[in-house]
This record gives sequence, structure tokens and C-alpha cells, in this order.
Amino acid sequence: MTRMLRKIIDFCKNPETLRYLLMGIATTAVSLLSYEAARLLGVPYQAANVISWICAVTFAFFANKFYVFRRKDASLPVIVREMAVFYGGRLFSLALEAAVMWLFVDVLHLHDFIAKCAGQVIVFITNYLISKFLVFRK
Repeated sequence: MTRMLRKIIDFCKNPETLRYLLMGIATTAVSLLSYEAARLLGVPYQAANVISWICAVTFAFFANKFYVFRRKDASLPVIVREMAVFYGGRLFSLALEAAVMWLFVDVLHLHDFIAKCAGQVIVFITNYLISKFLVFRK
């Protein structure tokens, strides 16, 4: 158990992990704020979730590319390839989050903002793995 705990601590102290955490917090803020703005405008919760996804993923792509994983190549072919894989991976996490929200809101009858926050935890972990091992791999 101590060895596993040590690995988790070392992982969390890694500069890339810390940058991802910081940008993940910023991306989550973009997602939640755009979601709430859409809801205040009367947009249904699932449509508001898609709007917040578009805002958050666009922000996250550039934050992850240039700040977290420090990829410098900004040529059009590289940007297009990375964006295609990045958005594709994020579509998967959007579907995952939509399922969580449906379960929490429509089945368990919890408040949609609570469902959104719970979904964000799952999305955060899934998106890191996709970015690290598929999009911005070394």
C-alpha cells in the first residue's frame, strides 16, 4: 500500500500533472460557467451541456497543446490532426457525461447542476488519459 501511495504522490508532483490540474480547473470553470449561462437563458439542460462542452473543449485544446503538454508545432497539418483526435476523444467523454447527467437527473431526480459536477470528475480523468496517450503523446 505504501508503494502505491508513493507512486500517486510522485504522479501528483509531476510538473505536467500539475499543469493539467490547473488547466483542468480552468476548463471546468469554463464548462460550468457556460452551462449556467445557457441554463439562465432557458436552454434545456442537455443542450446547455453541449454548448458548455464546445466552449470547454475549444479552451482545453489550446491550453493542453501549448501549456500542459508543451507541443510547439503549430503547423496546420499538425493542428488539424491533433484537433481531430482531441475533439473525437472529447466526444466520447461528452457521451459519458450525458449518460451520467441522464442517470442523475432523469432517473435519480437529482438537481442538474449536481449531476454536471459529478460528470466533470469522470470527464476530467478520462480526458487526461486521452490527451496524454492519444493526442499529445511524445
